[in-house]
Amino acid sequence: MTEILDEKEKVKVIVNPPQIEISADLDDKIYELRCKRDAVSLNHQNLKERNDGFNKTIIILSLSTAFIETLKSTLHLTDSNIHGSVVSNTFKIAPIAISTVTAVISSLMKFRKFPERMEILTKATEKFNHALTRMRRLQEELNFVNVEDAKKMYINEVMEFYRDSLQENETTIYPDVRQFYFKKAQKNIVIMAKNEAKFKQQCKKYNLPLDQISCSESKDDEHSLNGKPFFGSWFTGKAPTFNRNISDNSSVSGV
Repeated sequence: MTEILDEKEKVKVIVNPPQIEISADLDDKIYELRCKRDAVSLNHQNLKERNDGFNKTIIILSLSTAFIETLKSTLHLTDSNIHGSVVSNTFKIAPIAISTVTAVISSLMKFRKFPERMEILTKATEKFNHALTRMRRLQEELNFVNVEDAKKMYINEVMEFYRDSLQENETTIYPDVRQFYFKKAQKNIVIMAKNEAKFKQQCKKYNLPLDQISCSESKDDEHSLNGKPFFGSWFTGKAPTFNRNISDNSSVSGV
């Protein structure tokens, strides 16, 4: 504890740094960076979907313009004496209208700067991944390195990349957009954690003794070939069991 006393202003400053448990602190920081990295990835996904939608629309409109021009020149649809004034005027104006809409969409895409924004988000995601890799590496090596080396790695590597990642996240996405995707990322992580816990509980039955497994799965053995349909056992995910008393020349029951 350090005490600093200013004689002029008579202000007493007490510096008492809190105790940090590196393992628990790394868990909190990993969860935080995972949420923010997923938020950046979700924003990138949204921008990519919108950019792809604009590009697909431009492709469809361009192909439609080429098709209309080919159809117009082949069938002479601009000749009012053959097809009437309505059809001829429509096919004269249609390519111009479609080209105008295509130009408007292209201008909007350039104004939105989708590729540049996606590139910035990609770089931010890479920084998050790098920081998470450093944190997980230190977390896994805590039991195999001495205290001084762990402190050096925590201060020089983990905290440095952690601050860079937070700075990148705060300068890349606007606050309201960051809040929306951060909530969505947290929800996804909670759902994944619940699914993982449920999966582990379902896998515990494979660690039971064989007699308990056979007793719990005795009902599934009723789908054998003795008086039960042959194909029913395939749909339950278990191979059909054959009766060993059946001779080779006899037919299989249930088939």
